Amino acid sequence: MMAKWITFTGLPIPKGLKTPRWEVHPREPMGAERLGEVRWYGSWRCFAFFPAPETLFEQTCLRDIAGFCEARTRERRKP
Repeated sequence: MMAKWITFTGLPIPKGLKTPRWEVHPREPMGAERLGEVRWYGSWRCFAFFPAPETLFEQTCLRDIAGFCEARTRERRKP
């Protein structure tokens, strides 16, 4: 999935956890401050976005993040 304004970067899976995590950053400038993280939320049984404090998002970014979370959840639920 290619998001318009943001990028998703995989993180190492910490010992004791089973699911992957991704950092969310703006596409430009590269290396800019972290916008948040996508990780598994067990209570809802899906991947969710955990925004960093003091971040702001417009509709395109929110759609891209939601689509990413939905796609990763579908992948995890495949038999």
